[in-house]
Amino acid sequence: MFRTLRFLLIAVTVALGLHAPSLMAYSVAVGPASCMTALPHYPTIQSAVSAVPPFATVIVCPGTYPEQVVISQPMTLQGLVAGAEIISVPASGLVGNTPSSFYGTLAAQLLATNTSGVTVKDIIVDGTGSKCASGVTYVTAIVFYKVGVPADVNSGGMIQNMVVRNVYPSNCYGEGIWSDTSYITITGNDVHNLNNTGIYAAIGNNSIVSNQVAEVGFGSWLDEVNGTVLSGNTIYGTYTGVTLAFFDNSITVTNNTIVNSSYCAVCVNPFGYSSTQSNNIITQNKISGGSYGVYLNGAAVGKVQSNLIDHTSTAGIYDNDDGSAGANTIKGNTVLEAPCGLSQGSAIGDILGPNTLLGVVATTCP
Repeated sequence: MFRTLRFLLIAVTVALGLHAPSLMAYSVAVGPASCMTALPHYPTIQSAVSAVPPFATVIVCPGTYPEQVVISQPMTLQGLVAGAEIISVPASGLVGNTPSSFYGTLAAQLLATNTSGVTVKDIIVDGTGSKCASGVTYVTAIVFYKVGVPADVNSGGMIQNMVVRNVYPSNCYGEGIWSDTSYITITGNDVHNLNNTGIYAAIGNNSIVSNQVAEVGFGSWLDEVNGTVLSGNTIYGTYTGVTLAFFDNSITVTNNTIVNSSYCAVCVNPFGYSSTQSNNIITQNKISGGSYGVYLNGAAVGKVQSNLIDHTSTAGIYDNDDGSAGANTIKGNTVLEAPCGLSQGSAIGDILGPNTLLGVVATTCP
């Protein structure tokens, strides 16, 4: 009898455990009462986000919501119909609402901060009419600041299928998606028409995959991140496509399509900053147009392999160790139609080839 009762108790416990997420799930709606009538309703996104318990889902109904939204607990914020929900700039303007590791106070339209387990998806963030308040240099559509912990690797939060557009503040820089000291995935987003960086990441570890970035200053800019992967992104019409700027290590840049980045498509320390990037892998990218395809300046123990680079106006690949330990491997790449295949500065123990160079004026040049 005792054993039978014990087995029944175990069975019930297991059954409850298997169904725990559905038993604990809690959802609310934002917008008119006629939308999602079975759910509790809130008039603004922020009022809903502030009222719900952790791990709730806030569903935003079609409409425009002029707000600055701050999320500080685990939850999901999602649009009901992708492309029909817009977070816009409040009539009173944006205020600084989050610190950053390197660039002072930011004004974020949608902010997740000091938490974990946050997902935002299927919403448009539109920066039309934004400007920087006193003491703020960057207006940013979406910021994840200190979301997740190192043990999460890149599963501490997610920015998914968002649209970011029209971030042209009149008196400062406009940013798209900003991850700072966070361990998150950024995937399937469409970022376009802003005056500075499409996707920025500092410190932390991020998976930046399958995004579209167009008509911005810098496609994706990384500062002091380790282990981040950029894969399957399409980047078009930028000054630089992917930029590894300060002390970035063990970054993988692979299977991206980068078109018409006027300076360089994949740029490792491109502007002479005093920093060294090491163990980065740049492979299987399709690069077209611009001045340089892959630009290495201060890279060490890196790999540039199996990239297709065509119609660059200065050189397919630039390689200058610039005081670093060197020992880079540059081989298996195809460069088509360029004045120079490989532009070489100081190369300390670098492996340069074999590469396929077709239609180049000079195989190597200074």
